Amino acid sequence: IEDVTNDFLRNSGQLDNLREKESQQRNLLGILSGEIQALKSQLEIYPEEDPQYIEAQKEIAIKSAELRVRGDALKLTSNREKARLTAEVYEKAVTAINAYAQERGLDMVFIKQDGTLRRMSMEEVSSNILVRGVIWSRRELDITEEIKARMK
Repeated sequence: IEDVTNDFLRNSGQLDNLREKESQQRNLLGILSGEIQALKSQLEIYPEEDPQYIEAQKEIAIKSAELRVRGDALKLTSNREKARLTAEVYEKAVTAINAYAQERGLDMVFIKQDGTLRRMSMEEVSSNILVRGVIWSRRELDITEEIKARMK
C-alpha cells in the first residue's frame, strides 16, 4: 500500500502542489520572523522609557503572536491536506484492489510489507512480526504493479 500510495501521489502531482504551498507559507513565516528581528534590533537604539521603545515592544509582541498563529495554522492545514490526500489514495487503492480481486476470483488480498528485521532490537522484531499481515510470499503473488497501473 505504501508503495502504491507514494507512486500515485508522485504521479498525480498533488504532493508537489502541497509541498509548494507549504514552502510559500514557510517563506511568509520567514519574512515575518525577519521583521521581528529587525524590530528587536531597533530596541537597542531607544532608551527603555522612550515611547518608540514601548511601541516597538508592542509591535514585537503582536508580530510574535501572529507568527505563532500562522505557524500553527500551517501545521494544521498541512496535516489536514495530507490526511485528505491519504484518504483519497486509500480509497482509489481499495477500489483498484477490489476490482482486481473480483476479476481474478480472489477471496482475500493481503498487505505484504517489505523490509529487513536485521537492524532491529528483539522487541522491535517481535512487534514487527506480530503486525505484519504476511511474513513471506512468492514474488509472483505480488500485485503491486498491477494495482499501480489501475490507479493511473
